Amino acid sequence: MNVVINPTGGKAGHSFKGLHAYCAHDQGSAQTSERVDWIETRNIGTDDPAQAWKVMVATAQAKDSLKRAAGIRAGRPEKSGPVMHVVLCFDKDEPSDHEAMTAAADEFLSRLGVDPAKMRGKNKPKTRQFADEHQVIMYAHRDTDHHHLHLMINRVHPQTGVNLPSNNDYNKASDWALDYSKRHGTDHKTPARAENKVARQKGDYVKAKRRKSRNVYEQEKALEQASNDNEAVQSLLDQQRKKDAALSLKGRNMKALQAREWNQLIKTHQERKAAIGRYLQTEINKAKAAVREEYRPAWRSLAERQQKERQTFEGLEKSFFGRAGNIFKTVKLSANLIRQDKTGIITRTFRILTNAGERKAYFDKAQERARRALGKEQAQKLDSIIQAKKRVHAERMESNRAVFKVERQDIADQHAAKVAQFRQDWKERTAERKTAFEKMAQLAKLQKIDLSAQQKNATTYLDHEALKILERYKYREEFEKSRDGFEQTQDNEKHNDDEQER
Repeated sequence: MNVVINPTGGKAGHSFKGLHAYCAHDQGSAQTSERVDWIETRNIGTDDPAQAWKVMVATAQAKDSLKRAAGIRAGRPEKSGPVMHVVLCFDKDEPSDHEAMTAAADEFLSRLGVDPAKMRGKNKPKTRQFADEHQVIMYAHRDTDHHHLHLMINRVHPQTGVNLPSNNDYNKASDWALDYSKRHGTDHKTPARAENKVARQKGDYVKAKRRKSRNVYEQEKALEQASNDNEAVQSLLDQQRKKDAALSLKGRNMKALQAREWNQLIKTHQERKAAIGRYLQTEINKAKAAVREEYRPAWRSLAERQQKERQTFEGLEKSFFGRAGNIFKTVKLSANLIRQDKTGIITRTFRILTNAGERKAYFDKAQERARRALGKEQAQKLDSIIQAKKRVHAERMESNRAVFKVERQDIADQHAAKVAQFRQDWKERTAERKTAFEKMAQLAKLQKIDLSAQQKNATTYLDHEALKILERYKYREEFEKSRDGFEQTQDNEKHNDDEQER
């Protein structure tokens, strides 16, 4: 048993329609009836494959709605898509009938996921979630020597909208495949799998061997079958793999450089934003200081005037006529307060007339109103200045965003051009590898033809020599026969002579 997760790449895809078209229909010269054995669904509600993948699309699109209905925060969108592709490849010695394959698939789906009760750490999921709860379409294929089963899994949970966790998927698949192979007696064909599991249990890091692309695998396989010179083939394969590795390294370096350029662009943009913010705060502090200095004389004059008024009020309170004057002034100063609250006007007026403390309180409130009025005037002027500076700040921020958009587009265009060139380099590398393999295969074919001709010539030569030998043997046989006849005649004559003598 071999398990391949996302054969075309390490991340989940985005097209249910595309994967369904690949798995459910004919490819190349093979007809659908020759390629697809049967199709089944799980957790979808329909057995029609043409409708099942559409239901999966609708579920993936309703991800946020499902989360809200389940009381789950939407969170940030993931880069990987909702389409997970798994291939279960059955060994020739493992059962591959319909029931056995579906049972194996269901068992595998029940292993793919997470259980918080068996996990450690702070960031573990809150709920148990496995692939057997998700929407799945199974496609059984028989177009190769080994029966295999394609699984198209919707990573979005149909009830909660939560994506299927992808923690250690490859290790889980390897462990399950090892258990399955042991039960069917095929684990001896993959000894490295058990060794890697033991190493992981010891805490060692085991890196899986990088998968080859389909076309490279087929080219190498065809070349190995075409040639009998294993050393020459191996040398060519090593040479081509080194070239592929060099180009892959170039791609990784390009990707890392582009990531650094993006990070630097964002960092520069954030630094400019921070500088603009600091400039605004500096301008606001300057404006506060300037307005404060501007109103300093008014505050000094108000304080001096109120100090004189207080001294006069306290001096008048010491004589009868002075108190009368204070009463008049206090009633006049407190008129606004009395108008604001009309309840108890007579009582308040009587208190002012008879109570020195009440007159003092109203006098203090009148002075406080004067101070508040001047403070309000100062605050309004400062606010008008700050609003003007904030408008300038907004313009500068908008200008910074415009510059960032231009810089971002420039970098995106540069990166797109480099990526396009890198793809072209890979196309040329693929064509170069294909040409090298074809030349080697053609040379091997010619060598086989020459060897066949040599063998044929050698056979012809041997046949010619054999005829010569046979001719010589024929002549020798005739000579032996004649010689035997002559000797026998002589013996007969001698026998007759002996008889006559007797």
